[in-house]
Amino acid sequence: MTDDIHLNDAECPHGAGHARGLRTQADAGTPVAAGTSDGAVTVHPGGQPAGVTGEFRLPALVTAAGEQASVRFLEFFAFTLRNPHTRRAYARAVEAFLLWCEDHAVPSIAAVQPLHVAAWIESQTRELSAPTVKQHLAAVRHLFDWLVVGQVVPLNPAASVLGPAHSARRGTGRLKPRQHAHNAAL
Repeated sequence: MTDDIHLNDAECPHGAGHARGLRTQADAGTPVAAGTSDGAVTVHPGGQPAGVTGEFRLPALVTAAGEQASVRFLEFFAFTLRNPHTRRAYARAVEAFLLWCEDHAVPSIAAVQPLHVAAWIESQTRELSAPTVKQHLAAVRHLFDWLVVGQVVPLNPAASVLGPAHSARRGTGRLKPRQHAHNAAL
């Protein structure tokens, strides 16, 4: 039998402080993180949580880096991102990055190098708009910052990677109607 670990003390039926660590058993399988309708995150080693709006299994690259990496990964989404919309956007971006890493034979999240992040960003710029790619890069940078602070990885591989150039001012045409006629006559 496994314990449910709730990363939100307010919702934990086991009392405050229960959410401080992730206890797993050898036969429990991969921990499952589930987001509730109010944005709280609950971790359930093994079993299927009831009454949740969405869940995800920890990515293989994270579990390959060990239990500390798994805990820090879940804490990143539970503690550092208060806005549920940002949490979902960052989760999608991180998921896309980790899937790309798996496809390119990166063995664990601890083995990610700046070259991996740069190549992923380059592939993203061919498919997505510049603001979206910049948001994805911000998500990966923020995650690795959190992992560096938790001593899971020594350096942030996304810190030195530049995102695509984007200017919100280009092409906005902010001239008043009267100025359009004047400029056309010139």
